Amino acid sequence: MKTGSLKALKGKTIAVLGFASQGKAQAELLRKKGLKVIIGARKNHASWKNALKAGFKVYSFSEAAEKADLIHFLISDPVQKEIYYKFIEKKLIKGKTISFSSGFSIAFNLIKPKKNIDVIMIAPVAPGKKLLENSDSNKKIPGLIAVHQNSSGKAMQTTIALAEALNLKCFPSSFKEEAVANLFSEQFFLCGGITELGKAVFSEMISAGISKETAYLYSFNEINLLAELIHEYGIEGMYSRISDTAEFGSRINAYTLFGKEFKKKLSIKRKEISSGKFAEKWVKEFSSGKKLLKKMILKEKNSLPEKAFRQLMK
Repeated sequence: MKTGSLKALKGKTIAVLGFASQGKAQAELLRKKGLKVIIGARKNHASWKNALKAGFKVYSFSEAAEKADLIHFLISDPVQKEIYYKFIEKKLIKGKTISFSSGFSIAFNLIKPKKNIDVIMIAPVAPGKKLLENSDSNKKIPGLIAVHQNSSGKAMQTTIALAEALNLKCFPSSFKEEAVANLFSEQFFLCGGITELGKAVFSEMISAGISKETAYLYSFNEINLLAELIHEYGIEGMYSRISDTAEFGSRINAYTLFGKEFKKKLSIKRKEISSGKFAEKWVKEFSSGKKLLKKMILKEKNSLPEKAFRQLMK
């Protein structure tokens, strides 16, 4: 995707809704490029106070939406629907743009935008902290962009300008593609998959009489090293930089473990995400006060791998 100028954003007011990791990072980067940025938040919430400390003008969600030409949703996925219909929708007049850094709300029909506005997505594939750290680098962070509605005829220009302001190298996508890919990868590989596989390997070593410290070191401690190799050199580049023993064992045994049955289960789970079942479950869980999530967190804090980690960090 070609990079563009910031011309499409010049003279416009951008309201960033939320001031957590992504909200703070993106607001700071947009301001750094000379763009007019205000923050929308709940009054006296931590985000409100933090944005004021950072030198931004802060308004209620409704006031921010009224003042802005572009309203950028950087609040948690499950609350976006409530904020949109309570505070934002009535302020959306012809010519305005709403944008997202996640496809979640549009992809799963939680938000059905008015037809007289532009609806775009600019999704950095990196945490907010990384965006800020990389802001002065010549090397751009990858991201995905999409246009859901192009009422003005200029939605793509706005999207590319946002990508330029955030120092992103972007690739075309769609709200649904981004949402499904993001949810699927983080649940079954990047976050949930790695940790559950690591815990299974850890448990098997404990069963074999290996100490919990040794088991932890060989289950989790080198994840970052392998991730860095893959990030820098690709999968085959990683294999070429580890021992022959590790490469041969990985290639011959991992294939056996993650065979056809495993892939069938993955396919079933991917379809659950694509259908919107997970989105529905997560919104319901969030609305309940995250009771199940809190219960799972409490259980894991007392697990043997966590105890091993704390022992190693002493």
